[in-house]
Amino acid sequence: MVTGHHPDTEAALKARALALESECETLKAALELRLKMERTVARVSGMLISSADIPAGELLAELASTVQCGRAYIFRIDWDNGTMNNTDEWCAPGVESVIRQLRNLPLSGYPWWTEMIRAKRNILIGDVASMPRAAAAEQKMLQSQSIRALLAVPVPGDGPPSGFLGFDDVHAAREWNEDDILLLKLVADLLHAAERRLAANQMHVLTEKELHEALSRMLGKEMTLCTNCKRVHTHHGDWIPLETYVQDKAGTRITSDLCPYCKRRMYPHLYSGKPPSSGGRRA
Repeated sequence: MVTGHHPDTEAALKARALALESECETLKAALELRLKMERTVARVSGMLISSADIPAGELLAELASTVQCGRAYIFRIDWDNGTMNNTDEWCAPGVESVIRQLRNLPLSGYPWWTEMIRAKRNILIGDVASMPRAAAAEQKMLQSQSIRALLAVPVPGDGPPSGFLGFDDVHAAREWNEDDILLLKLVADLLHAAERRLAANQMHVLTEKELHEALSRMLGKEMTLCTNCKRVHTHHGDWIPLETYVQDKAGTRITSDLCPYCKRRMYPHLYSGKPPSSGGRRA
């Protein structure tokens, strides 16, 4: 007996095959996007770690390329003076730059936006035309820049956020996905960490410079030291103990003691075990 496939069964199988193919393509696209974002985070991390300054232009270009947006930017907020400033911007070819229009904006003029950032909340606007009534001032500003959709996240600070990092889509409304939000939040955190590191390094450099200048003023830029007894040859022709010289010049009272390493070296019978590290090469 010869049998064949029922037309309805064949149609169902083809539909199922097409559905599976579509599902595989969707999963493949999602995986490729996730890998692209991971590579972006890795590159941004490398920029922030290796640079002596914040390479804002490169950072924003990298982010904008990943999420395919027309404009990316960094704003800084001065909570004490009640202003926000667009400090850095990247624009795709054909997209107008607006950074010069966004300097010293009063926070009081944009209360909805300000409270969102102060509360450390992400700002997701899929369609600027559909913004809430409470954001009328913000909507007017965004429409004047031809923005159709927007995503912004707070940049952490030592207290309230120090600003925000954002994307603009000037071509069409869009729904920002979780990967877009995660990418921006990760980079905002990296930016904050890099800024703290740079600030600490700058403070260290300033402290060393100030210390060197203070010592130069107090002790003089040069002094001759005896290689054996460590006495200092003064401009009067005398040789005096180093402690006396420093005390006279800097007003610092010098006291004497033995470090743990010298105690063990000079009085080994009083100690057991290995001597502690001297912090340098032993004589």
